[in-house]
Amino acid sequence: MKHLVLFSVSEYVVQASFSDVVHSCWTMPVAKQGMLKLKIKLSQLKQHLRHWNKEVFGNLFYNITQAETAVQQAEKTYDNKQSDANLLEMNHKTTIYQNILVAEEDYWKQKASCKWMEEGERNKKYFHSLVKKKRTRVGINLINQDGVALTIEPKIKDSGVCFFTYLLKTEGPLNGLDRIAEIIPCIVTEEMGVALCRPVTSEEVKAVVFDIDANSTAGLDGFNALFYQRCWDVIQHDVFDVVEEFMSGTPMPKSFMATFIVFIPKVKNPDRWGDFRPISLCNTTNKIISKLLNERLKPWLTKLISPNQSGFVATR
Repeated sequence: MKHLVLFSVSEYVVQASFSDVVHSCWTMPVAKQGMLKLKIKLSQLKQHLRHWNKEVFGNLFYNITQAETAVQQAEKTYDNKQSDANLLEMNHKTTIYQNILVAEEDYWKQKASCKWMEEGERNKKYFHSLVKKKRTRVGINLINQDGVALTIEPKIKDSGVCFFTYLLKTEGPLNGLDRIAEIIPCIVTEEMGVALCRPVTSEEVKAVVFDIDANSTAGLDGFNALFYQRCWDVIQHDVFDVVEEFMSGTPMPKSFMATFIVFIPKVKNPDRWGDFRPISLCNTTNKIISKLLNERLKPWLTKLISPNQSGFVATR
């Protein structure tokens, strides 16, 4: 099956002028507040970054060739005439070349989903091999359905839609929830309620943002935690307003809750839909709010969860 091409901000963050683009776009006035304001700003920024990438950054691999040629030419010029001006020009061209190599390295690391590398010389072949292995691993080229092998892409897609639509559908309204609620004792004390619902602070939000893995997969909008951390000085007030608005009881817009589903193989060579585990990838803003709620609940879990429950308490 073909891979979905999504916007990803990670390959732009390493560029020198990235922060300037973010700042100039982010300071543009938006006639909304809170969640809708952040949604509009991220959408506008995405378009600006795509334009900037095309006009300024250009084609990565073409730029590498051009920069390498420029360095070689500058070195020859300096060898022929070792002046301060020629030395300065050679150093300038070398710096440009090195910055592009950093961008190339980050590009392959993002493609390979690789979070580490050994210190030393860059190895494009290594990252490229990881990308090819990853594509082979995540590609779904064959599905066994009732003893019939499906290899044609449209049939695989239709089969997947039918399987997971049936798997994830609701069976109808749930009855008896009121009676269950009457049986469960109320164990949330006033002290807990005050602690859980206390006003959110900018320090609390910042701590949550920087505790998220910078290389965690982004949601549909393409802005992962790396963007939020690198651009925190610019975007922090808008992010705080979103969290504060949510904590005050404002419902999340559908765009904030939008996710896309990826299939994680549960076995080495999956050939049935049951061999895949579907997971939903949400936007970073959603992760921030979820993590903040998690941090607030954590101190009280041992008092809220009965002794015979073990799935939610780390020490059990």
